[in-house]
Formats: sequence, structure tokens, C-alpha cells
Amino acid sequence: MLKLFEIPTCIPDLTDHIVKCEYPEATNSHKYHICKCTWDRPNHSPVTVAVKVIRVLQPKNVLDLTERYDELLQEIKVWGRLQNEHILPVLGYVYGHGHLPSLVFPWMENGSLTNFLRERESLERGERFRLLQDIASALQYLHAIAVVHGDLTGQHFG
Repeated sequence: MLKLFEIPTCIPDLTDHIVKCEYPEATNSHKYHICKCTWDRPNHSPVTVAVKVIRVLQPKNVLDLTERYDELLQEIKVWGRLQNEHILPVLGYVYGHGHLPSLVFPWMENGSLTNFLRERESLERGERFRLLQDIASALQYLHAIAVVHGDLTGQHFG
């Protein structure tokens, strides 16, 4: 496979180990979509992962791809340095799911916060408060290391 865009070596290339992907419709956004895949780890049991595929709708030229690639590199730089129990770690990247490399994250069986709350309307107040505390803790961590996220919604919390 031709690799027009290379990813820094700070995270591993999992291309040869990501298999059996599904494309759930509920995970779509205008910037990316999430594939539910299996990471066939050598010498370990397979594990379900999320592959975040960056959307590039029919790029008009290489400049369109380059701009999205620059955004991806910035995201990798940020995700690569995050270490917090309430923030998903980036596990690696893969080629072959779109025009650009895609990031691999742990799969969240309950989906996003929005989906989780929708399916559990009767969730007790104490449980909701604990979720808010976890979110506040993650935001406090991000702000402490000068990470700014301008598009926070329930879809971004898993």
C-alpha cells in the first residue's frame, strides 16, 4: 500500500493487526466516523477497538488532504501526551480505512455519554453526579496541561 502520509513513530502502526471491521451508523459525525474492529494482537487475545476514520469528502487536490493530515498530526501530538484515567489512550494507527491514516482507541461498549444516558434514563442522581465528576476531572487535567478542545459534546465522552 502506498503511504502518502506518514505518522510519527510515537504510536505504533497496527495496520497488519486490525481485522473484522463493522461500520455502526450511530458513530458518524461530519469530521469522522468510528469503525468497530478487532485488534488481533500477537501472543495475546484479540480485543475490540474503535478505529476513528477522518472524513475527507472527495478531496479536490493534495492541499485538501494535506490540511486534514496536518490536523491529524496535531491530534496525534495531543493524544500522545495525555495520561489520565478519564481520557481514552490512543493505541495506534492504521492505514486503509480512508484517505488518511486512522487512529485506534479502546472500544467503549456503552458508546458515548449521550448514548449511555439515553439508554439509562432512570440512572440515579448519584451515578449522574459521579459521571459529572469524572468529566470535570478530565477537563481539569486538560486545562492544566494547556489542551483546549472547542467541540465538547456528549458524543466525545465514552
